[in-house]
Amino acid sequence: MRITHADVWRTRPSEKNSFVSNEVHLSFPFLRKKRIKKVLDIACGNGLGVSLPLLREGYDVYSFDKWKASIKALEKNARKEGFNTRGRVSDMYKRFPYKPSFFDASFCFQAIYHGSLLQIESAFREIQRVTKKGGYFFGTFIPYYIKRDKGRYFFNYTKNNGKIGRIYVKLDKDDPFLCYNLAKNCEYMVPHYYFTKDKLRSTLRKYFRDISIKTVPRKDRCISIWFVRCRI
Repeated sequence: MRITHADVWRTRPSEKNSFVSNEVHLSFPFLRKKRIKKVLDIACGNGLGVSLPLLREGYDVYSFDKWKASIKALEKNARKEGFNTRGRVSDMYKRFPYKPSFFDASFCFQAIYHGSLLQIESAFREIQRVTKKGGYFFGTFIPYYIKRDKGRYFFNYTKNNGKIGRIYVKLDKDDPFLCYNLAKNCEYMVPHYYFTKDKLRSTLRKYFRDISIKTVPRKDRCISIWFVRCRI
């Protein structure tokens, strides 16, 4: 059975699960030094990873996601804390529903890599368009940790019992950095784009400046992410 992100947000709207990022706090010391007011959460999910923490910090937060279930989950979670939201249904790989230079900073955590490189660069162009010149982009990306064994490709993960398991992936025929998850219980055939640090930096340089890439470990000891800060 294929379980989509929408299925998760529809059935478990307030769950802090593996789809919810934990890295937004890394941006706070930097944001507090700048005159940041209006921010965008791209592919916001249920809001617990980015939108709600930013609202708690007093920022004027706008959010969008392609799943209606995500926006409903965001609204539900925000109401619990007394916040109103500005959530919209929209696809991050299409034109963003905002005017040019509308935001002081844009965020995209645990999402932008769910597409081809062309799609990711399309999102970068939109981030560049809707964020003010001199503003900032914060994002997370997944390092290339794909391994090969007997002609099959996979990545390791830590099971609940502490043992190491495998999730097999299918490589895209045109781009080996683009892989499709073969785990049937979740994200089956969902694309994931994996970056080496050099490839990530060279791609970001086409659209942003003052690029910072930090390796952040996850609780799963097999997995880490790239935390990125850039200037428009």
